[in-house]
Amino acid sequence: MFLALGLLMLWAMQGHAQEGPTLLWPIEGKQAGEDILYRPQDYIDRELNLDNLFIQAPEGSQVVCPTDAVVRSISLSYYSSLTQTMGFPLGGDFGVAVAEVKAKYASRLGPIRYLAAQIGLKMKDGSTIYISGLRPARPFKTGQRVSRGELLGTVLYSYHKINEPSISLSISSAQGKPRDPMTPFGLKTTYKAPVVSKPKATLSRAEAEADYRQLAQAIRELYPSLEDLMSLDEYDRFVEAEIARLPLQLSRREFGRILSRYNRQIHDSHLFIDWQTSSSPRTPMIPEIMPSKVGGKLVALLASKRLERYIGREITHINGRSLSELEALEDVGQRHIYDAGVRSVLERNHFLKYFFTEGIQLSRKRESDPIRMTFADGEVLDVPMLKQDINKPLYGQSLQGYARVQRVNRHKDRFDLRVLSDTTAYIGLSTFELNEVETDSIVAFIREMTRRRQPALVIDLRNNPGGAVEVLEAITNELLPRERVAVKSYSMVNAVAFDTPTLNLVQGEPIFEGYKPIEGRRGLYLLPQSQEASPEGEERTTEVYPGRVYVLTDAGSASASTELAGSIKRNRRGLVIGRETQSAYHCFTAQKFANVGLKHSHFYAVIPLVRCVFDETVDERFPRGRGVMPDLHIPLSLEEVHSEGDYLLERTLQQIRQDLRTGDTSIHP
Repeated sequence: MFLALGLLMLWAMQGHAQEGPTLLWPIEGKQAGEDILYRPQDYIDRELNLDNLFIQAPEGSQVVCPTDAVVRSISLSYYSSLTQTMGFPLGGDFGVAVAEVKAKYASRLGPIRYLAAQIGLKMKDGSTIYISGLRPARPFKTGQRVSRGELLGTVLYSYHKINEPSISLSISSAQGKPRDPMTPFGLKTTYKAPVVSKPKATLSRAEAEADYRQLAQAIRELYPSLEDLMSLDEYDRFVEAEIARLPLQLSRREFGRILSRYNRQIHDSHLFIDWQTSSSPRTPMIPEIMPSKVGGKLVALLASKRLERYIGREITHINGRSLSELEALEDVGQRHIYDAGVRSVLERNHFLKYFFTEGIQLSRKRESDPIRMTFADGEVLDVPMLKQDINKPLYGQSLQGYARVQRVNRHKDRFDLRVLSDTTAYIGLSTFELNEVETDSIVAFIREMTRRRQPALVIDLRNNPGGAVEVLEAITNELLPRERVAVKSYSMVNAVAFDTPTLNLVQGEPIFEGYKPIEGRRGLYLLPQSQEASPEGEERTTEVYPGRVYVLTDAGSASASTELAGSIKRNRRGLVIGRETQSAYHCFTAQKFANVGLKHSHFYAVIPLVRCVFDETVDERFPRGRGVMPDLHIPLSLEEVHSEGDYLLERTLQQIRQDLRTGDTSIHP
């Protein structure tokens, strides 16, 4: 789960009870409520059971699906406590999978009989039933549909503190919050919703300092890529200087802004620091002319119909401040989620959201005050502030292009497969968080394009934040041959166990295996078994797509998107078109995460623990610290915002037509 169970006490429950018994009891032939061992609020050997039903049945009893659902997850799981679970892949034969886990992790597990399958079943309302303690009846794939009463498996053992054969059942909401597991079966419930713990509105200096040091120490111990941003000595000096600035008393909102300033210095494409305070929904006031930073200048990006003649004109001053004066002010209030040397994220923020930067906001006394713009020709205009009416957009049709840049390629079904013409096919990937059925359909589409000998394949990775490595590998293996450009790759962590208290990891318990020190280098390292070309490829039984691949990227292309674009470019299989990716090419920090909750302010951070190095080659094509740089760079422009269609895709299709017309299939440097 994204947030640990320890944070659940901060959350209010939403929408947990359903009227009437809607779910089928999971033990075949038994009535709802029969043979319950433990209910919510029961203690199991001094542990309070918050949201699980433990149901006893003879080993081998049939377990059936409680409702029509879609398989959301299937894995091996071992519960070390009621709130800590070890999960392992379960892709095929159950017995083989158990034997493999036993051989590798026996020292970390208790009695092996408690290593069993857990299946997650997504219901129509978006909530998920989790049933653990199973021997699955057959291999399941995520994304498969299962019917009410369908056999899921047979009873094994669910929890090492329960001697009897049993299963456990819990329900989570669509937002991942725990739900009542009893009412949906028509049972009188013992479940108690987590109590909301409200954060303090005001912090003392001591409380703010304690929270700041807690975050700073967690980053120092857990985050292995800190020295990409600054040396450890520089970091310590920065932390002490920031703490010295703390006032005797401050509001939670003010402390959030201080954490925002920290986030400006300590940023990563996989590091999330929560520092924003909630506020009542409202429509902000916006100026009739929206300024933007384009190519090192301020220009009018959008305007109301009556002022649209100003679009594209250069602005030299806003409220009497030049661009350099505006940028001298601290740019807090923006999330900084990008890797150390990547520039595209800030470029996009300044292009689309320059009005909301600190420099402009600090130059205004009241939200309703007009902003004074001085244009390059000397004209001075007081631009009114207006409330945005969603039924009558202030900027008219231009707003669609503005929104398109931020939302393009965000498909409702998470991907889009199309044949655009006799020569070109298109795959739009909104995420790599796809289930197995969805992944299979994408692979089948690529294989069909291979069979057809389709000359060009567009893979759209714009605004794709990444996701599962299994999905990445499945797609990559259809596009790249087994013999690939050799790279030096490895993983690095600061330690295998940590002293920092977290919400999701057991303090001091090893969470990594196989990592070893390298003389003269900081941290611990895990090297692949072979540094030869293509360690990830399996023996192929099908042909690789033979055409040319065109990959679309932008400042929203992160993690797996960066890796796929980088693999295509590194192996010279096609062109990367658009903008630099959000994650760095050579390495990014991901895989496993620690959730740290700050004691007094109730802000939290999700900190990546594994530095994943994919390639150490630094050259003109892959500059140090940068994201994947496009072969054909198409910067953000007024033309794109004011175009009626998908500007970047149209430019890509033009390039494909040109390449096919000229017969140019070389890969540009």
